[in-house]
Amino acid sequence: MLKEHIIATTLELFARNGVRKVSMDDIARRAGVSKRTLYEFFDDKETLLVQILETNFNRAGECLARLTKETYTALEIFLLFNEKLMATPVWYCEAFYQDICRYPEAYACMKRGKQKFLDMATLLLKQGIREGVFCSDIDFDIIALLAREQMEMSQPAGVFCKYSHTDVHNTFFLLFIRGICTDAGRKILERYSVKKQFKA
Repeated sequence: MLKEHIIATTLELFARNGVRKVSMDDIARRAGVSKRTLYEFFDDKETLLVQILETNFNRAGECLARLTKETYTALEIFLLFNEKLMATPVWYCEAFYQDICRYPEAYACMKRGKQKFLDMATLLLKQGIREGVFCSDIDFDIIALLAREQMEMSQPAGVFCKYSHTDVHNTFFLLFIRGICTDAGRKILERYSVKKQFKA
């Protein structure tokens, strides 16, 4: 659909250039539509930005919800979710996160999305304790916050510049996960590491 095409095009522009530097003219031109058509779908740039954020958070939430309905452990769900996330990564430039603070509705939307992810991650971490794959002697409120921030890392700092975003993310992700695993959890991770792709 045309609306989805516009959202995808705008996401690419915002991810690369930030929000402020991208005009509605730029979006219309890149999407191959007239400004009139663009405004038929979106009142302004912030409305479009909110739609992008909601779309991304909803997709991530739906993915996690599908995984939790299967017979996976919490650790397996984290691994599968990360794998799916990395299949279509969107790495926002630093300007994107600086700019979003200037758009109140979009900023509020991002905070809601982060909290929703944090709530789901916390439930999974607690599930992992019950299943015996995650250690029980860890402050999981802190761990959940770390997990959320890691998943949303926009781009590696300059010290990581010679590595790809995906390599840096996966290295930190696996290090983080390994640190909270029990012996039973590490056995699952060993199988994952050998195959380089998780297969339950």
